[in-house]
Amino acid sequence: MDVNKHDFDYYRNLFKDYPDLLTVRQLCKMLKFRSQTSIMRRIQQKCIPYYRNGRQYMVPKEWVIQYVLSKDFDKNRQQLFVSSQNGT
Repeated sequence: MDVNKHDFDYYRNLFKDYPDLLTVRQLCKMLKFRSQTSIMRRIQQKCIPYYRNGRQYMVPKEWVIQYVLSKDFDKNRQQLFVSSQNGT
């Protein structure tokens, strides 16, 4: 993936307060997704790479940043996020 270093550094700084290895719950909060189901769907579709620790999925923050900068993330942006317009 051809990622602009400036963009990558921007997201690294934006997410600096999150741990280097994220659970699905933390990832959902970090990206402000509507639900953990949205994250799990992306994991199962292999859009978001992950490690598995027993029954728990773990995603390195660096991989999350790569996903945020990907075309898949950009294409599905409207469906993924909690809308501030409808009060949720």
